[in-house]
Amino acid sequence: MNDTTVYCNGCGSKIVGDDDYSTLTPGLCNHCDAADDPQDIEIANEFSRRLRGCLGAGEMETINQRNATDEYMMACATHDFCDANQSMIDTLDHFGLSMAHPVSVAWDIARGNKFQEVKP
Repeated sequence: MNDTTVYCNGCGSKIVGDDDYSTLTPGLCNHCDAADDPQDIEIANEFSRRLRGCLGAGEMETINQRNATDEYMMACATHDFCDANQSMIDTLDHFGLSMAHPVSVAWDIARGNKFQEVKP
């Protein structure tokens, strides 16, 4: 049996069934295809920096391993080790943004890049 899993060329995450392939840039998931705002990359980088600052290398490795599994397709393993939502709130505060700012694109960029810095 051949593995037909498709991964996003932008963030590395699995492209799942709810991605509308007819409207996407080839090879990108919904979030990366919509990531027109350079601020999303800045938010992703700051969020990743904060997580790396409070979690050890071993924990980050475990997070990335878990995030690569089907079990974590719709959730992020950072929540198993810290209050990742608070880290995102602190990140938004850093940029002077409110909780009304959509964060899913930035979170997916950070997660897809294994919480390492993304070069814009």
